[in-house]
Amino acid sequence: MFAILIRSVLTTIVSFFGFELMVNHKNLLFWIAFFYLLFLFFITLSVIQICRIKSNRLHYVIFPILCNLSAIIFFVFIPGKIFQQIYIIICSFLFGALLFYVGNFILGYAQAKKSLRHYTLFDIIVLSCSFLSYTALFGLYLFLSWPTWLLLLLALFMSLFLLYYYFWYNKLTHKKNLLHYFIFSLVAAEAAWAMTFWSTGYLSRGVVLFILFYLFSGFLKHHHQKTLNKKIIKEYLATSIIVLGLILGTTKWTF
Repeated sequence: MFAILIRSVLTTIVSFFGFELMVNHKNLLFWIAFFYLLFLFFITLSVIQICRIKSNRLHYVIFPILCNLSAIIFFVFIPGKIFQQIYIIICSFLFGALLFYVGNFILGYAQAKKSLRHYTLFDIIVLSCSFLSYTALFGLYLFLSWPTWLLLLLALFMSLFLLYYYFWYNKLTHKKNLLHYFIFSLVAAEAAWAMTFWSTGYLSRGVVLFILFYLFSGFLKHHHQKTLNKKIIKEYLATSIIVLGLILGTTKWTF
């Protein structure tokens, strides 16, 4: 446990200084990001080594890599140093917490305690990752002028991936979920296709997919835990409507 904590703190520190280097050396951003992700890969493997996992090691490494990669891409599009510094601090602690959770999950210490309303720590982490992933995806789509088919394909596989890990870490691995994952991924891809006709930026489009993920994953999790009721449904819907209203009402629409 202590060894995992030390590595989590180290990840937080390296992440913080890595992002700071990206701010001050934008011409080296690609190489800084590359070596940071390489560091994350090996430090996650070291955590797995401590936990004595001999098989499916990459299974535990992939999600932290995706989460960090999405955060780095999203970081590129953040304007203003104040927002960048706030983002750096939040992400650094988030990455350290994620590595600590992975180690504790392997050892069986990760408990399903509700840290905020209906959410565990990992629920918050994976929801944050979904927001970063979807917004980063639309950012790249708009900035690099990707073809629409590539956007839809990545949105589909990203949704499958995020849902799988969300329920895997929550230990809700029902076989029927595979069909649910595929259905939602198709819905996410259809929504992404519809938003290619929108005249807005990457943030508002990413938030829409994030809200869809938030609703679907929340409802499905409570369904499996037999805790889904009218009160929870109203809370999820109210939160989604408020967030969408704020984002879509304040975003700049260009016609």
